[in-house]
Amino acid sequence: MISKKIIIIFLFLFLPLKVSGTDWEINEIFKNLRCLVCQGQSIADSNSDFASTIKLVVQDQIKEGKTKEEIY
Repeated sequence: MISKKIIIIFLFLFLPLKVSGTDWEINEIFKNLRCLVCQGQSIADSNSDFASTIKLVVQDQIKEGKTKEEIY
């Protein structure tokens, strides 16, 4: 029988990797999408309301399981 300690260690070691990977993917998408309000800025660099809205839309689409290509 697997002890609780081994399960806890496993969770701490491997779960953060998935979260970091998702954050990395989201940031990559943010950097590749351009803000229509700010000339030449990505939505990652923009503080406009439009960019904030697009960031929320992208996060929702990732949660739905869409690929980067589908989001673009």
